[in-house]
Amino acid sequence: MFPCNWDAVQLFLRVANQLRRAGCTGVPVAIDHNCVWKTMAAMDHPLDLTLFDQFLVMEDATISELQKSFNK
Repeated sequence: MFPCNWDAVQLFLRVANQLRRAGCTGVPVAIDHNCVWKTMAAMDHPLDLTLFDQFLVMEDATISELQKSFNK
């Protein structure tokens, strides 16, 4: 773990259970970004776009992996 990614990992772990799912299928499509912004503010990182970009990379990788498990 690189120290420059620590805040992004902490943010991701705090909001990872806020998945948005697609209709009746339940396939994960995203993490609720309203929760992300509120959590960032609580972490004293309001409007930190670099942190948000790091989070988006992790979100994309996670959603892709979760969707693969639904497509089996």
